[in-house]
Amino acid sequence: MNLTDQKMSPVTVLRSHSKNPYQNLALYTEVIMNFFQLLRKKKELIPLVLIMTTAAGGALSFAVYSLQKTDVIIDRKRNPEPWETVDPNVPRKLLTINQEWKPVEELQKVRKATK
Repeated sequence: MNLTDQKMSPVTVLRSHSKNPYQNLALYTEVIMNFFQLLRKKKELIPLVLIMTTAAGGALSFAVYSLQKTDVIIDRKRNPEPWETVDPNVPRKLLTINQEWKPVEELQKVRKATK
């Protein structure tokens, strides 16, 4: 099935949800090829596409990185206080310069007394 034979746009065809998975794969491939043909015709779009792809990838990777931090609580029922299990010898910041951790004795006594 070729998109040029039909009078529908690729997006309309992809929204039709065909039951044949190979037909959907062919349509996705054709949409991707049309995108690259557009980039070949309009070369001024290439820097814009590269910058936007890099920005989106960076934003996604930083979001995943930030969600893995101990101060973010996703599941409060299973682990209500995740900061109690943090290893103090592992740096938690994006950039750590000359950081040395020494336990505060008074804080350790209070922590043991409250448990």
